[in-house]
Order: sequence, then structure tokens, then C-alpha cells
Amino acid sequence: MINVEKRVRKEKIEKNTISSIKKQVIGRKSCYTKSRTDNKGGSRVGNFEGFSELSAFLECSNNSTPTVKTLKKYVDILSTFGYTQLYLGLTCGYKMEGEPYFGFCRGGYDTEQLQEIDAYAAGKGIELRVNIQVLGHIGIIMRHNCYTGLFDTGDAFMVGKEEVYQLVDKMLATISKGVRSRIIHIGMDEIYDLGQGRYLQEHGYVDKRTLFLEHLQRVVELAKKYEYTCEIWSDMFYHMVQGSEHGDNGVLPADVRSSIPEGVRIVHWRYDKQTDEVLARQIKEHQAISDSVTFAGCAWKSLGLAPDNKYSIWVIEHQMRICRQEGVDRYMVTMWSDGGAHCSNFAVLPSLFAAAEMARGKTSDEIDKAAFKEIVGVDFDDFMLLDNLNNPFMKDIKTLNCRCYWGLLTDLFLGSHDLLLDAHTNEAYAALEAKYAAVDGGDYGMIFENHRLYSRVLSIKMNLGVQIRKAYREKNHDLLKQYATVDIPKMIEYMKEFITHYQKWWLSENMAYGLEVHHLFYGGQLTRWQYEAERLLQYLEDGQPIEELEREDLPPSIIPPTDEDRCVEMNYHYLISNCGF
Repeated sequence: MINVEKRVRKEKIEKNTISSIKKQVIGRKSCYTKSRTDNKGGSRVGNFEGFSELSAFLECSNNSTPTVKTLKKYVDILSTFGYTQLYLGLTCGYKMEGEPYFGFCRGGYDTEQLQEIDAYAAGKGIELRVNIQVLGHIGIIMRHNCYTGLFDTGDAFMVGKEEVYQLVDKMLATISKGVRSRIIHIGMDEIYDLGQGRYLQEHGYVDKRTLFLEHLQRVVELAKKYEYTCEIWSDMFYHMVQGSEHGDNGVLPADVRSSIPEGVRIVHWRYDKQTDEVLARQIKEHQAISDSVTFAGCAWKSLGLAPDNKYSIWVIEHQMRICRQEGVDRYMVTMWSDGGAHCSNFAVLPSLFAAAEMARGKTSDEIDKAAFKEIVGVDFDDFMLLDNLNNPFMKDIKTLNCRCYWGLLTDLFLGSHDLLLDAHTNEAYAALEAKYAAVDGGDYGMIFENHRLYSRVLSIKMNLGVQIRKAYREKNHDLLKQYATVDIPKMIEYMKEFITHYQKWWLSENMAYGLEVHHLFYGGQLTRWQYEAERLLQYLEDGQPIEELEREDLPPSIIPPTDEDRCVEMNYHYLISNCGF
């Protein structure tokens, strides 16, 4: 039976006109300021030096969708840290009336859930904003045949196709019913092959600048129906210049200013460390094409199970200093889920807290760690230990790597990335397991337990492939028997325990969708390891060569430097096999 209150609420939503939504927004604007100053939970809002906005951007549509309960907890924390906005990166992770395959089996929020999150955020003084994608990064819906005709390439809509704009209109209408903010982020990033697919076949060559700006104009006109101000990522402006790129040497075309629709806000994203000179120049170039610029940095959580708070804080501090210097007063901390969303959204709380502290003018050395513990309930330095799943020797380095990811996936028989590892890496992970076990993780104890169990797996796995291949070449049958009957079975047992706990943690933070990817990702290792143990035993019994081991090892051919502290390799297919599939 349908809940009567819920049904009445739904009917009211459907009857809302754009003017009534506007009245609703205007009537509630003051709640942001009021609730933040009245917050008895110890809000640290305000006192920013040079920043009018400090926002967090949480991706919610790339293999993981946080539950409403999780988002409310995030709002609580951000409000207490002092943030002014929370962006939900929805892409196509929301439900639309009349579009049953949109976001099908991917999680996603319906209108009532968005309203619930929005109202809760407003009550805590947080303005909820939404990011959707209206041009690229939406190819996931092409798996449903009803949408394939809308696309130019495998990931970008066909510019100029009326059915595309009908769908975009539905997107904007849907979000407008669920979220009161009249600022909407419409993406439009990384469409490098724009106009090079079906559009080229049907219409001939048109340069990407023309197509991009034409599409932007159409979407902005649609957004006006809902009284939206649109934000877009700025990287495609770099690619409007022949041979340019979104990098240190990229140059923004200043003459594009006259082609950007009035009122569009641009967001310059850079997640890596640059020099003062490059960063200042890029900011000036953005200010030359727009009066409304936001800078977006990153709290790194997309390199496997581990975050990288240390690198994030280092880069954010530098970016905020240059933003102040150049007069950019809006800073956004993005949290992406590339590579499958292995990492908890809460694992980067140190980065989020540090960003708020540095927005108040503090240096990274002046972060109030006692305040962090009071708010979060866990020691700041203990939380930073989560980084060390990618840095088990706990070196003082500021480089990105995803060792815990490629270290797990590198095959015992076929591996090459494991040649980069220090011979004592397994011992380092055994020591790291003990460190995680000793942490009082409080409300975040499940995250630390994930790391402990994963470290235990890696305490066997990380050097095992190199050892197996060496023992095979040296015909050390005693060692091969130990690997096949002791080490691999123990590793399988440990992995099963990790999977059992990981799925429990996953469901405590996220909707169920996406967990199936991790079951296959981690569970596939079990099948492979069992096969390799059986092959070793068969070899010991009959002496028949193991084909995969009858070869010399080759180190990975990747962009240098290639040592274990600087290897950022997240290509699942490449790591598990050299065979294409």
C-alpha cells in the first residue's frame, strides 16, 4: 500500500511550477546562514581568508552511490568543518519519470530522496548543488538501445540532435524539483573526440570549438526555463586550440570570452602539483575569459582502496595560496571514484578538514589536529595512516602511486609490475596490518578493518609472484610446494575474510549497486590463485613445464619513472593480462 503522506508529497511536487520553485528558494535562502551560526554542534564556519565559498564535490554515480544516511553524515561533518556547499556528482545517477533505463541498476536518487538530502543540508547551513552531464561522460546509458541514437561517439551526445535536448530538458526539470539551489553544474569536460563519430559521418567536419559552444548555448537556454545559472568545467577550452592540452603548457584562447553565454560560471580543475608560475598564468587566463571562476582541487581517493591525503593536502595548500594571490575566491575539493570506487568517501576526511583550515589562512603545519579529533572522533595522524596502504614503508614522499591496486592484481605467473617492489614489501605490509589493528577507528572502524585485512593479504601476495618465478627457474621444488600448499591457500583464506568484511562495509555506506563489480574484481583473484596452486602441484607431480613460467621476466614498459613509489597504473585489463579482451 502506498504511504498516503508520500503520495500527497509526490503530487505536490508534480504540481510545482517554476515560479513556485523560485519562491521556495528565495524564502529559504536565509536558512543557510542562520543554521550555520546557530549550529550547536560546534560549527567552524566563517573566518575564511580570501574565500567566499569552500565546497566539496562528492561523486555519486561512478560504481558507487552513497545512501541518504551516508550523505546526511557527510553534511554533518562538512557543516562542522565549515564548508558552504556540497555538490553531488550525479552524472546520470538519478531517476527520471518516463526514463526507466536512465540509471537502471546503478543506484541513484529519486526526487523525494533529493528533496530529503537538500532539506537536511539546508538545515545544517550547507547549500546542496548538483552536477550532471549534458554532453560527455554519459556513454554508460548507451548499453540500453533506446539511447544509442543520441550519441556521436561512445561517450558524447550528438550536438544539434533535437532528441538530445529533449532528454537534457528532462534532466534539468528533474533536478529542479529535487534541489532548491539555482546553480547547477552541467559538466561538459573531456570530450576530446567531439564531432569525430556519427556527427562526422552525417554532417561532415565541424571543429570542436564550434560544436562545443553551440551545445553549451542550447543547454543554457534550456536551463533558463528553470532559472538556473550553469557551471561547467573549463578543460575543453584548452582543446579549442590546435595542439594545446589541459596541462602545464596549455593555453586558453582569450577570444572565446565573447562566445561563452552570459552568466556561465567556469571551474578550472587541476589535481596535480604545478609551479607557482604555471598556476598563476592559468588562473589569469581563466579570469580573462570569465568574471566567475572557481578553482577545483582534489582529495585523492581513486587509486585503489587507499586515499592519498598527504599529497592532496600538499597540493591544496599550494593552490589556495595562488588563488588568494590572484583573487579567485571560490575553491572546490573534488572526490572522484575512478577505477571502481574501492575507497571509502570518509577516508579523505583529513584532506577536507585541512582544506577548511587552510582556507582560514593556516598552513598545513598549523592544522588543529585536536579539533579534528573532537569532531571526527579519531586521531588525525591515525586517519592519515590510511594513506600507507600505498606507502607501506611510510616514506616521506609526495607522489601519487596505487601500489595496493597493482600489487594485488599483478599475476603470480604473468606479473611484471611486481618486479618494481622492494624485496621486503611483504614484511612492510605485515607491519602495517599491526598498525591498523592498533587504531581506535571509532565510527570509522570498518574502514580501518578493511585496510587491516587487505594488508594481511598483501603481506603474502606482494612478493610471492617474484618468488614463485625464481623458485621455478631454479627448480626449487621444496619452495614451490610451500607456495602451493601453504602460502597461496592462506592468501585465499585471507582474501575471503577481506571480501566478507568489505561487502559489509560497502552496504553500510553505499547502495548495493556496484558491489557486484567488487565481487568479480576480488573474487576473480581467488579463482586465479587456486588455479596457480593446482598447476604448481601438478608440475611437482609430473614434471610437465608450466607454460606461463617458461619465459624471462620483463619489467613493465610504462611512462618513467617506474619505481614502486611513482607507479600510477590503474588499468585493470593491462594489469591482469597482456591478452586483449
